[in-house]
Amino acid sequence: MRTFTKEELKALRLSITELLEFIRHVKWKDEPYFYRSLDNMKNNIEIYLYTQNGEARLLCEVLSRDWQAANDRFTGIPSCELMPGNDNVWYLNCKYQELVSVVGRYFLEK
Repeated sequence: MRTFTKEELKALRLSITELLEFIRHVKWKDEPYFYRSLDNMKNNIEIYLYTQNGEARLLCEVLSRDWQAANDRFTGIPSCELMPGNDNVWYLNCKYQELVSVVGRYFLEK
């Protein structure tokens, strides 16, 4: 399992925040279920950065678990369709996929 540096955690928090803001501002029918997992990830990073208490390895395990939960094929990012039936929002779909991939890069094995 990969361990993040403090700088990587700050960048990851920023990427997650951008994704959460995008999700909040797009007109979803209901808030996506995976939003909670992303919000938990952001909050856990913030707690770790503010307190500097605990092992980074444990935080990385929790972040990895939450990212997997956010990508559940039934309730996660893969199951979510951005404004279905509206062909005029292709650029929003592209932005959404870009934001998801930026966060996802942190969880690729190096």
